[in-house]
Amino acid sequence: MQVSLPGRPGWSALRLDTVAPPAVEQVERAALEFRQRFGSLGARTTFAGELLLREAMLNAVLHGSRGDPAKTVRCVVRARSGNLLILVRDEGDGFDWRTALGRVAGASEQSGRGLEIFRTYASRVRFSLRGNQVALVIRGPKSLEREQSK
Repeated sequence: MQVSLPGRPGWSALRLDTVAPPAVEQVERAALEFRQRFGSLGARTTFAGELLLREAMLNAVLHGSRGDPAKTVRCVVRARSGNLLILVRDEGDGFDWRTALGRVAGASEQSGRGLEIFRTYASRVRFSLRGNQVALVIRGPKSLEREQSK
């Protein structure tokens, strides 16, 4: 796993690139890096960001790449003005997110809660057409305060 800081003015960025082999251990490493880099954003934003990062990466590792060491999972996290952007992409076939968005997991089901977590903790959720990439945005307290004062 490579960790680099892509340069964008005004953005603090953590780039976790080429998670290979796609494995749960790599998700844990990414979560640790996230806490170290973005822990100063406040408890609510940090909690939501780590939860979303873990869920998106676990989905990519377990469902998208299916643990295939020949495939990669890419992750980019950026922060600006208290907002977080989390992008996760895998090399899998994708999924029908349009159908899945309308579904609610039953109490006894073992999977299907990821989209509910995304809807609950992200301000914005966007999938690629193919369904193998997700963009999650968390609007932090600073940006919400600015919006409310307008």
